[in-house]
Amino acid sequence: MVPLGAAVVAGLLAWAVLGQLTESTKVVVAAQDIHAFEAITEKMLKTVDIPVAAVHPRAFSRAQDIVGKRAAGPVVAGQQLLHGQVVGLGGGYGKTGFEDRLVMFIPLPAARCVGGLVKAGDLVDLIFSTSARSGETAFARTVLRRVPVLGEVKPSGRMWDGTAGEIAGLNVLLGPREAEVVALCLENGSLYACLSAASQTNEPPGGVTMDSLSASGEFDSSRRGR
Repeated sequence: MVPLGAAVVAGLLAWAVLGQLTESTKVVVAAQDIHAFEAITEKMLKTVDIPVAAVHPRAFSRAQDIVGKRAAGPVVAGQQLLHGQVVGLGGGYGKTGFEDRLVMFIPLPAARCVGGLVKAGDLVDLIFSTSARSGETAFARTVLRRVPVLGEVKPSGRMWDGTAGEIAGLNVLLGPREAEVVALCLENGSLYACLSAASQTNEPPGGVTMDSLSASGEFDSSRRGR
């Protein structure tokens, strides 16, 4: 026979578990898929009531605490938004998940940036190109691959989350060494941004020069139109 005290304890535990399963609280979840580094707007979020037992301890309860910040990684529709999954520009990047990364602006007109089709959350490859100088040979080389784009910047300087249009450049996320590479390229030639291929590796190719193109026949104008 079960002692009375044990039965009371068991009953209280069962009541507590049942209370957690039936009691609900408000939690912010994604109303749609959110890309990594994408700016979070109010329409991307919704507040729902879910059982207390199903609430993550780091979940947000108010949408206004998230709107205007950016996703630190991809978020799927219906997923709870957690502290550490969203970051803010400025000090937020230095304190929440991007301690080893720098936010850098790269001036890129639409003509050198996929016609202005690059948007927040995309990954781009950066190609460095120089013109022929005295005693030097023109060359082009992919210097960085799969660089995360935080957002496009219009000539006015404000962030723009549309799908196309004129842009003045990109804000990207780089490591300190990668930022140095970009700075050196900007001071000594031109940079082009290409949307990254899904299956490519992170290792840049060897690059090309005018001499190597001519030797391979890839840049032989006499073959055009054949």
